[in-house]
Amino acid sequence: MPIVLADPPAELEFRLLPRPQAVGLRPDAVTTCSGYRQATMRPLLLLLVVLAPACSSSRWFAPRENLNGSSLTGFPAAVYPLANGEDVRGDVRIWSDGAMVEEAPGDVDVTVLHVAFEIENTGSAPLGLDLDGLRLDRVQHDGTAVAHLRPTRATGDSLAPPGGRATVQLWFEPGDDVRPRDIDAFEVRWRVRADPVVFDQVTPFVPWVRTDAWDESPLRSGIGLGFGFSAFRWCR
Repeated sequence: MPIVLADPPAELEFRLLPRPQAVGLRPDAVTTCSGYRQATMRPLLLLLVVLAPACSSSRWFAPRENLNGSSLTGFPAAVYPLANGEDVRGDVRIWSDGAMVEEAPGDVDVTVLHVAFEIENTGSAPLGLDLDGLRLDRVQHDGTAVAHLRPTRATGDSLAPPGGRATVQLWFEPGDDVRPRDIDAFEVRWRVRADPVVFDQVTPFVPWVRTDAWDESPLRSGIGLGFGFSAFRWCR
């Protein structure tokens, strides 16, 4: 049977469609590689600028010895037994919530360094933290060291009755030009009186990176442009 051809198809017409435009970017910003890089890097640079002050406004610390406890807020603490031979009076727990910037009267930013004590009394006589003799020594920052730094503010009770506990929160000011990230180490000199016995101790502190607080955060896995940038990992 002969094959019958239908009417020949109409002549095809080809037209060039307009170049697709990127949403939120200028047309000239995506026409070159350099323009694309500039457009995509601007948000990242802006994020770095925003995060930089936040990262410099705090720093955490941990005891460098007797690191065998923690505070109620999860900061590492040093625990010291208060014992005179076989006579055990209790123990002392010391930690720091870190250095931070606070706003003082007159809209002035002041760096404060926090230290806390928890005294547990298991004996029959009161245990008292000697606030008059308590100080920071060897507060190291920018290659210098500050000594005999007394607390500027204290809250809580420094006297633990028999069978009870006492908690004291202390704040120190290392200097007008010192930022939290400038502080590299410090020592706390403290004394607990358990008449007629006096317990003297020096507890050194060093910087500490806290990561457990971000385990449940959706941002912990990182944000950025393909190289795993993480805001919380960057602030150390």
